[in-house]
This record gives sequence, C-alpha cells and structure tokens, in this order.
Amino acid sequence: MSHSDKDVWHRGNYKTNANSVAAFDENGKQIGIVFQIRTESPNWQPWLVFFLRCLAEQARRLEKKVERERIVLAAMPELQLQIVEFAREHDRVTIGEAIKLTGASRNTLKQHFRTLVERGTLNQHGSGRGVWYALR
Repeated sequence: MSHSDKDVWHRGNYKTNANSVAAFDENGKQIGIVFQIRTESPNWQPWLVFFLRCLAEQARRLEKKVERERIVLAAMPELQLQIVEFAREHDRVTIGEAIKLTGASRNTLKQHFRTLVERGTLNQHGSGRGVWYALR
C-alpha cells in the first residue's frame, strides 16, 4: 500500500469496516449477504495485537529453550542421556531403574545423578533408599 494512493484515508489505522458480498434482486434491492469478513471492534484490536505479540514472544523463547536443551543433550555422556530420556518418558527415575536400564554400577550412576542435579537437569526428591529424580 505504500506505493498506492488507494485507501490513504485509513492507512496505518485499525480496520473498522466489514467486507461483504451482497446479493441483489433484479430491482437492485439487497436480499442478503453471501459472504462476510468479520472485523473486530476497534477497541479489541489493540488487545488482539498485544496477545499475538506475547504469543509470538513465548514461541521464540520456547524455540530457544529447545535449542539450548538440544545442545546440552548432545554434550551429555551416554549414561546421562539415557537417564534423562527415561525420566522424560516416565516422569521420574530412580537409581535402581537406571541400574537396570544401563547396567552401570550404583556408584557410577550416583555420580551421574549428582552431576545432573548440579547442572539443573534433574530435581532430587527425598533421600536415602526412597530417593527419586524428575526433570526440572
């Protein structure tokens, strides 16, 4: 529209008029609307724009978070990756489940769990024999 003088009177403003296609009889009398494009009230449009901007910003943040997670997962040792994937699939993981999953020793897995907690990948719930871990 910047290269045309058409509709200069409302350029840069919110749309306030509906677009419609009407049907007329042979005498020129309107008999109904065939198709109508609804326009929101001008009072609602700023809120709609605000909402869409917030939604777009949230989508950008989520994309960045997913990319960061991909980078972190790619740099993780295989055992830690298996633990994280199990926790993702089952909502939680215990050291006993990780032993069955990986075949690694309890002491080795304890160190990997400690690293995952320190890194902020897992949250520890409980202590001792009843301890379990979940994704943050």
